[in-house]
Amino acid sequence: MSKKLPITKRLWVVDNGSIYTADTVELKIEFSKKSIQVREAVAFNVGDSVAHAICETHNAHVNWMNGVRS
Repeated sequence: MSKKLPITKRLWVVDNGSIYTADTVELKIEFSKKSIQVREAVAFNVGDSVAHAICETHNAHVNWMNGVRS
């Protein structure tokens, strides 16, 4: 999936009660000039059950909009 898409049109994952994008983006650290891959944050500390429910609903919608049927 393209990283040029807005965060709302990309797939999300749950990690320890928080929600992040499934794909990564490159972040350049200014003082060291190094680049690292990071996932963009969507929501922090919403709890596992809430995060899974939000993620499942969001990803189903994104897949539906992209024509992916399960």
